[in-house]
Amino acid sequence: MRICSHRSLLFGIYFAAVALMLGVLAADRSDAAESDVFTVAGVAVDNTADSATKARELALEQGHSLAFEALLEKIVLREDRPRVPVLSANQLAALVLDFAVESERISPVRYLAELSFRFKPDETKRFLRGNGIGFAETESKPLLVLPLFGPAGQTQLWDQPNPWFEVWAARRARHALVPLMVPLGDLSDVAAIDAAGALAGDDVGLGQLRQRYGVGDSLVTQAILNGDPALHTASLMVITRRYGSVRARTIIESYSQGPEETFDDLLRRSLTEVVAEVQENWKRDNLLQFGKVQHIMVNVNAQRLEDWLDIKRRLDGLAAVESARITELRRGRSEIDVAYVGDERQLTVALAQRDLELLQGPDLAWELRLKPAASRDDGLAPKVFDGGADDDEPAAEDVIPAYQDELPSTQGEQLPVSE
Repeated sequence: MRICSHRSLLFGIYFAAVALMLGVLAADRSDAAESDVFTVAGVAVDNTADSATKARELALEQGHSLAFEALLEKIVLREDRPRVPVLSANQLAALVLDFAVESERISPVRYLAELSFRFKPDETKRFLRGNGIGFAETESKPLLVLPLFGPAGQTQLWDQPNPWFEVWAARRARHALVPLMVPLGDLSDVAAIDAAGALAGDDVGLGQLRQRYGVGDSLVTQAILNGDPALHTASLMVITRRYGSVRARTIIESYSQGPEETFDDLLRRSLTEVVAEVQENWKRDNLLQFGKVQHIMVNVNAQRLEDWLDIKRRLDGLAAVESARITELRRGRSEIDVAYVGDERQLTVALAQRDLELLQGPDLAWELRLKPAASRDDGLAPKVFDGGADDDEPAAEDVIPAYQDELPSTQGEQLPVSE
């Protein structure tokens, strides 16, 4: 008879639980993070018809089309979107999981509403891949935007006038792969950094603000005015730099005022372009190359089951990770074969958004570990902070399964796939 101590029995249960937990990682991929990426909220519709019922039907059909366009804008590069096949209402229905009515107003002949949609991640990705459309679904941690106005030596950050800060603060949040937020500009912010420090990319000051707001990186964007807005001869040169963990990149663009454009309109248009460029750069850096799956052997140090579960929780739903399989299991340390798409840099960036570090030691072995608690954000999924948008989940009774009666049956109609 073999006699086991309580301690060895507990370790046996522990390692069995760890093996089971990681062994089913590929099959038990959480859809939570994916569903956030494939959710589109704040879709505004406004339709008029002979009756409120008909107006609602038209609005819902329009809403699904607008939502799909917004999803493509979120995950597909701007230059690739024209290559996405146009889908019929039935084909769109095959990609939609459900939708919710956030708010609505109805008259005898008119229907106005704001809707939110959840697309089916697997079906949507299969459709894009089948048509040769690359996409990104790695979500960045939120960026803290510091809008500066004026040339060096005259730059304003917290002080007035700073119309560039004002237009950023008034911006309504949109769900995107790179969430953006603007600081409050209170005494704590003023004490952390001034305009000169932000312009110079002061690590200490920017780090204090990032820690205060629980964000990943900082985005310093400087707008320099030339010309006279009153004479419609104004132009804005905008210099935008990202500071933090992600590879630094500087964007320099110039925007000229249109003949009928107000200065406020010029500011808003410039902001829209800057935001779009930030999103495009992130997507370009994180496009998933599904045709090429690579493997990397990583060591994981975890003394407690809770540590393993925390690592698994952060790995769940990462688009870049196809599977993770234990190849060697020892007390407190294990070796895992991680199958991933893309390259090592993309994998490292994706893991960093979940506060996981992929490091290579002196012996060239890779190690996966949690960032120190003091330097990580406890929330696993990025949230949109700016603009005061209501991000509360809709009530269960407001969620409508996709196309119960509103549109024709999708049976027999397939999604287009490129030859």
